[in-house]
Amino acid sequence: MLSKPTFMDISMYEKAIRLVRDWKIIDKKIDQFMATVERGESRYPFDYYYDKESGSWFIITEMCNAGGCTLEEIKVESKEAAKRIVAQKTMFGEKMRTERACFACYSEIYFLQNEE
Repeated sequence: MLSKPTFMDISMYEKAIRLVRDWKIIDKKIDQFMATVERGESRYPFDYYYDKESGSWFIITEMCNAGGCTLEEIKVESKEAAKRIVAQKTMFGEKMRTERACFACYSEIYFLQNEE
């Protein structure tokens, strides 16, 4: 057994050990979920893509509800990292947000409605 670090009391140490054990359980569930996606049994509620210009992977976290434009995204280092982060977000109940329209789509809709 490892000895308790000197910079924390025993209750903090025990709490840290429980957190590590809980995270290992969550990590295993994330791996299982990713396997169901790979087998085609599940699907991620977020899209991710590779941008050739920047040479980076992105996870779309918010889309325009009028035109499907990307409003917010997270830059990640690899496709594997994108899949892992998306799986984590899914396991914690997060979904892609689609509650608002981007400025361009909103302006176009507003213009079309007021043109008549």
